[in-house]
Amino acid sequence: MSDLRSRLRLCHPTGVAVGAAGMLAALVWLGGVAMPVPVATGGDSTVQLRMIVVLAGAILVAVPMRSPMVDWEVGAGPLARRVELTLLAVLASVGVVLVGVCEALVRSPESAASLLRAQAIWLGLAVVSARLLGGWSRAWVLPLTTLFPLTYLGWDAAGEVRWWNWLWQQHTATGCWALAAVGVAGAVLALWATPWRTRRLRGRLRRGRGAPRAVPARPGSRTKAPAAR
Repeated sequence: MSDLRSRLRLCHPTGVAVGAAGMLAALVWLGGVAMPVPVATGGDSTVQLRMIVVLAGAILVAVPMRSPMVDWEVGAGPLARRVELTLLAVLASVGVVLVGVCEALVRSPESAASLLRAQAIWLGLAVVSARLLGGWSRAWVLPLTTLFPLTYLGWDAAGEVRWWNWLWQQHTATGCWALAAVGVAGAVLALWATPWRTRRLRGRLRRGRGAPRAVPARPGSRTKAPAAR
């Protein structure tokens, strides 16, 4: 097990530490920088840099999971899977601590709760993106696509924040916390759906629909041809 851990650790990038330090510095010193962004109903929305930093942090957790051994890891056994999940859990925990503690100290616990909620949603999307699109190097795709609806479509005609706009809703918004729960559940399901499990599930579904189960022939056995009539 220790050899396997060492092998996987060497294959994964270590630049995540530099990225985490940069994210922390941006969150503390530049988090309050605001940028006006137009919205569909007219006017502008104010995007603060700390929102983008949290998005980058969620992607930063997932992307370093990529390694040169990606093909081997996809079909790896339980020990390698356990190492992969442990690494992801450690990176996610570090991200939660950095965002939560820094935002609570620099601004407020309420703001920290909102950013942690956004981080949970984006991290869940990053894991799902990696699973659906074929690898950890594509973990950024789904999280990044949420920026347009959040910033441009996130308000109704009356100027009220839509219930799903987790960046601008209050930290107590039930709907946004439900989205965070769905994001975490989606990440767990995506991590569970390994290639061998999905193949096994598809086989069970085919058998459930009445498809005959293929019986492998014994080594050395010969199949007799049907007798001519």
